[in-house]
Amino acid sequence: MPRGREHRLPRLVHRRPRGASAASPARRGPAGGRVARRRPIHRAPALGRRAAAVHRLDLERDARPRDDADRPAPGRAAAAERARVRLPAAPAPRRRLPVARAHRAARAGGPPRGPVARRDRRRPRAPRRVLGRDRPLTRARPPPRRHVGGRPAPRLPLRPAPRDERGAPRPGRRPPRLARPAHGASVRRRLGRAGATSSHPRRRHVRRAPALRARRGEPARGRRTGMERPFTHALWYLALTGADLESDAVLDRAITHGSGCYLHDRSGKRYLDARSGLWNVSLGYGNERIIRAMTEQMARLPAGQIVRHDQPTEIALDYAERLVALLPEHLEHVRLLTTGSQGAEGAIFLSRFVRRAHGEPERTEVLAFRDGYHGTGGLATHLSGEPWMHEVEAPLVPGVHHVEQWNLDALRKAVERVGPERLTAFILEPILGTDIQPAPPGYFGFGRAGSFAETVRLGLRPDMLILSKGITSGYAPLSAIATTRAILDQALDAEVPFPHGSTADGHPVSVAAAMAVLDELEDGRILQNAVDRGEELKERANALRDDLPLIWDVRGRGMMIGVELRDADGEPIPDETMTALKLAARDAGVLLSISNTTVIFTPPLVISSEECEQLVSVLESCVRPIADQGRVLAARD
Repeated sequence: MPRGREHRLPRLVHRRPRGASAASPARRGPAGGRVARRRPIHRAPALGRRAAAVHRLDLERDARPRDDADRPAPGRAAAAERARVRLPAAPAPRRRLPVARAHRAARAGGPPRGPVARRDRRRPRAPRRVLGRDRPLTRARPPPRRHVGGRPAPRLPLRPAPRDERGAPRPGRRPPRLARPAHGASVRRRLGRAGATSSHPRRRHVRRAPALRARRGEPARGRRTGMERPFTHALWYLALTGADLESDAVLDRAITHGSGCYLHDRSGKRYLDARSGLWNVSLGYGNERIIRAMTEQMARLPAGQIVRHDQPTEIALDYAERLVALLPEHLEHVRLLTTGSQGAEGAIFLSRFVRRAHGEPERTEVLAFRDGYHGTGGLATHLSGEPWMHEVEAPLVPGVHHVEQWNLDALRKAVERVGPERLTAFILEPILGTDIQPAPPGYFGFGRAGSFAETVRLGLRPDMLILSKGITSGYAPLSAIATTRAILDQALDAEVPFPHGSTADGHPVSVAAAMAVLDELEDGRILQNAVDRGEELKERANALRDDLPLIWDVRGRGMMIGVELRDADGEPIPDETMTALKLAARDAGVLLSISNTTVIFTPPLVISSEECEQLVSVLESCVRPIADQGRVLAARD
């Protein structure tokens, strides 16, 4: 017993058995004396572990029924009785006394009292429901945050707070929204990175969230650059070269955001995008109508498929009806795909599928123009008339024959050489993508040329029409094959469905973007702006030809303009010089495309007259040093 602390021994009381009267004789123990029972005292002072354990064992031994043979001898019983008196009492279970107190209060007619009654009053009740409603009137509590090591996991910002060029927080902006750790997510992945300090010395698996740092403007030289890991050139983008692997300069010219016709890189430099990404961002960056349509569709139905089963998405059905209403009347059906390359290949496969289904399996050969571009892939690479691609990706899919572009005599000879009975299709672009070569007068892109499709403007009746790139303004991948009712009937008469497609074909979010593009182009103002600004670009570029003889030709229609450069002798400009011109334009704030010796202008359809002036001005400043160098070399000769 601890010193300096008074301890009460349990009281011994005489208790009658249940059902016995006061006159009935008391039950005698083995020694002939009365059996003493303890009344437990609530909230007895804490004792040592050993004393409490002995006391519990003693109580359990007394609680078991005993026969006379099991009872100890009188001397031992007296010693045990004295031992029990010496041991302090253990605290009784909390439930006994409060429950009895609550029951006594209930029998007396008063409200229940005690800890149990208070606990019952705090117990949450089922939400009230009203007839005709399926949801409760009370709002359910949000699920608790994931706890790690007994403490709530810290919340991390979804994105860094907006900052200005110097790295200071921008005034008047709300703080970044906090994200809750996903249920079951890895603590190490969600909360920390290698090298971060532990939030608790005994919990080394929990890491503190990294502090937000201001973005630096100086070039990247081996620093962490705000990323989770040191930069290692993990991304293999198409233009990556061996020289790029020696430095991390690509970090500063990495594109971060865009608005209108302009893009911004990581260092803060702004560029006029005269190539519209890859000719596909036809409505510029940050179009609110497209973004809103995609966001709403993402919340309504973020995924869907039209390749298998008989339940296409509703938005795909609506879009097909709206699209065919804008195309020539004979194109009544649309097959939605993902990319332009897939659309080109799908059109050829569909042609061969229909021929085979109707007893013409030998008709598999295809004709295409040189300098035409139909994408890359198993068949699309061979359809594209670019010899350098054929050399590096050989062997190619057989059955494709290229013809000199816009040469009717060469086309007739090719038909005779291959044989009409073996041909299945002839694929071409109204404006050849390579070097921008439009069809000559009298010969015979989605809005790029100033109309929904150049074939519509020219009044042609193709059996199949392939739409891609600007169909969603580049905001999401989508392509389409529009075809006739006759081809559809022939395909449906086959023994099996047409086996071409992929999982993401006709993705509902992409289709929502395409619907918004139709809304933007519906009134015709953007298409007319493409025609007007295209004529302005050609006029401004032609005005430079008198002073800059390197400008050999200016051609194109709408927002597809090509400026061909040649030297004084009419020879093509070397590839190294064209690459230097492209980089000089980028340093001047304009992003250009080049193809062989042609500078290509494919800006967004929403470009303004001031931006056209800036574009031609940068072209002049980049071409003039090349022309002056050519004059110096000619004078030396």
